[in-house]
Amino acid sequence: MNELRANEYVAAEKPGGPAQSDTVAASTNLLTIVWRRKWLIAAIMAFFVVLAILWLRSATPMYSASTTIKLEVYQADIVDIESVVGGVTGDSREIRSQLQVIRSRNLMARVVDALDLTQDREFNPLLPKEPSADSEESGGFSIGDVFGWIFGSSNAERVTIPPEEIRERAIDRLIAKVSVIPVHFSFVFTVAVKTTDPRKSALIANTIAEQYKLNQIETKYEGTEQATQWLSNRVAELKVTLEEAEAAVTAHTAEHEFLTDEAIDGVTQSLVALRTTRSDIVGSRDRNGPQLAELNRLIGEGDLIGAATLSGSIRLENLAKSIMTLGGPEADGAQRALERFTTEMQAVTNRLERELAQSGANLQSVDRQIAELEEIQALQGAELVNLRQLEREAQAVSLIYETFLSRLQETTVQQGVHQADAIIISQARVPRAKSSPRLRTALGAAILLGLLVAAMVVAIVEMLDQTFSTPEEVEGYTGFPLLGIVPKAPLSARGNVLKYMLDKPSSAFVEGIRNLRTSIQLSGVDGDVKVVAMSSAGPGEGKTLLSAALAMSSATQQHCRVLLMDCDLRRRRLTLDMGGRGEDGLIAYFAGKSALDDIILTHETADFDVIYADKSPKITADIFASQKFATLMDELRERYDMIILDTPPVLALTDIRVIATHVDLVMFSVSWKRTKRRLVRTALSLLTMNKSRRVAMVLNRTNIAKSIGYYGHYYYK
Repeated sequence: MNELRANEYVAAEKPGGPAQSDTVAASTNLLTIVWRRKWLIAAIMAFFVVLAILWLRSATPMYSASTTIKLEVYQADIVDIESVVGGVTGDSREIRSQLQVIRSRNLMARVVDALDLTQDREFNPLLPKEPSADSEESGGFSIGDVFGWIFGSSNAERVTIPPEEIRERAIDRLIAKVSVIPVHFSFVFTVAVKTTDPRKSALIANTIAEQYKLNQIETKYEGTEQATQWLSNRVAELKVTLEEAEAAVTAHTAEHEFLTDEAIDGVTQSLVALRTTRSDIVGSRDRNGPQLAELNRLIGEGDLIGAATLSGSIRLENLAKSIMTLGGPEADGAQRALERFTTEMQAVTNRLERELAQSGANLQSVDRQIAELEEIQALQGAELVNLRQLEREAQAVSLIYETFLSRLQETTVQQGVHQADAIIISQARVPRAKSSPRLRTALGAAILLGLLVAAMVVAIVEMLDQTFSTPEEVEGYTGFPLLGIVPKAPLSARGNVLKYMLDKPSSAFVEGIRNLRTSIQLSGVDGDVKVVAMSSAGPGEGKTLLSAALAMSSATQQHCRVLLMDCDLRRRRLTLDMGGRGEDGLIAYFAGKSALDDIILTHETADFDVIYADKSPKITADIFASQKFATLMDELRERYDMIILDTPPVLALTDIRVIATHVDLVMFSVSWKRTKRRLVRTALSLLTMNKSRRVAMVLNRTNIAKSIGYYGHYYYK
């Protein structure tokens, strides 16, 4: 952005920082909007207050009565009869369910029938209205009859609607008038009924509580009967099942007599003995076989001593030793000993052979017996498993049968002694005062609703308002600093501005011009601001009047030479307002017909000079883009301390875009509550294509009271 904007607020920063400044600015904007729209807000709130008063005058008084009920809760037990026939537990979901039961159509239908509410006109508007004094005086015709005819409550409808439908409508109206309110962290809740009659409200509330208790008792009684019937059927079925299970156990035991503990133990012991015998036979066979083979090998090799030692016979060992002592078997004395050795060794081998043969026969016999016993043992195990299964089934059926039989006996005892799970701890009393409508509540709601609607309307109006109302809006929307707020001058003609400033030097308009002049003088960054171009987005923004007033205010300063130049060569509004008619002006100067001193005139009533604009047949932008205009501006800078140029609107001509290259500051005039924002944005976009141009804003024709608030209006009053 331009240099002026970049340095404008360095000295204006607040100690609170940007966040605090934004908060304060937002609060100020909100208060400003509220103050500006105060009459609209007041009118909307007054409208809703009047509506509330009219409603209070026409609304039917309603009376509310309530009864208090407490639930008697218990902890459910699997062996308790209440687990069969039902009851209220301490579970929060069950309590909420009971609240819905109270407002259910079934219970409301019981109340409607008990009190015969279909014959009450509040619950059955189709009933003929009782004649009153007002209706008799007016011939039996009232506004209620008109609404009844409009909305279908005619005599014809009373005849056509069936009684069932009338009853259903009465139930719906009763449900709408009943509210059930639980008391937090307790088992207590309140049943409130609101009707047009205080006695009726109390009667209905108490009837609802009584019908609720009666409904609980009836529900329990029905549940008990159903449970008794179901338990009776179930006990009969279980009895038959138990008899069948016990008969199956008896039949199985009779069919398998060997399934006694003694028989099973005998088979087990026999198996153990046979397996021990088999182990002994296998051991004997394993010893005798290798021994016989080794004896045959030693005898074949002639090792008599080894064979005798292996046989374990001392006699054979002695014979073998004597044979070897006598010189071997070929010796004469050893022949007889050898014969005896051979005979006895043959006896040993024969014995071993017999034992081996006997061991084989015994082993086969034992294996056969073991197989038979194992088969018997397996059969016993399978049948024993079947028997135990049958016994367990019979035992389970017996347990269930006994349990259900006990429940049946308890249920039979419970019949006729049921109590409700709720008690009425406070009956409804006839209310003394009406519950609605209430004056404070209605007026409070009307005021609150009026504020909400007013806020919505003001927000919509502000969104639709595309003009500028406050200084903050100008700066926030354009992004350029606002150097002044100029109130609207009470002038009948723009040419009277100089006379007005002389006659009213302390007026709000003159003070606004002085503030604008001071802001322009203090806005210089690299030096004094000498040349100021006054422009706007479109015509009628008050820039010409501002130019003349700024020149008048600047000229009042001591030793300040001021020049006011009309650069709007098309309309020449400044020239016409200041009284210039046939004098030579800029066109004559650029055409070479007049010198500079000839076109500079001193105003007759103000202490500043003026250069008027005469009519131009050429394109004015070419004139301001010429080198002669640049030379003119340089020469004027040497002569004057302040030069004010009244230029054409930005969107009308391109002159200001060319003139802006020769000035120190472009003052952009925005008319309060008139200039459209989109036009300002477009104009500023065109004007600031060259980033070096310095632009500042001025809010013109401002209503002080509505723009900056009551205190500014009071100060300038």
